[in-house]
Amino acid sequence: MQEWVPRDFDWRVAAKTEDGHWFALAMDFDIIGRGDTLDAAEDELFDLLGAYLANYFTQDEPFSEAVRRIPKSLRMRIHIATAIYGIIDGLTKKPDRRQERNYESSDLSPVAAAALC
Repeated sequence: MQEWVPRDFDWRVAAKTEDGHWFALAMDFDIIGRGDTLDAAEDELFDLLGAYLANYFTQDEPFSEAVRRIPKSLRMRIHIATAIYGIIDGLTKKPDRRQERNYESSDLSPVAAAALC
């Protein structure tokens, strides 16, 4: 399945905390994981994403059919909020409340990585 995913594909994830929970959003697939910690939210996200992508892969669908990016307006709000909170958190030395990350296929959870193998 790794050959199915383009080598230059960027796994973009936005995360935020709200009401005591963390949420991790796969920006190119509109899938969300939730957890009590950032790691837990990302683990759930990658498990869901692995199952989602495995479904497309086993049905011989092209990778491009699995991609369903979040709306551009939401992507822009996430980028702006990430930049603003990064500046504020840097000045106040508070922990990050919103984050954006890029991942390699090797960064995925064992379940998601197994689905991509």
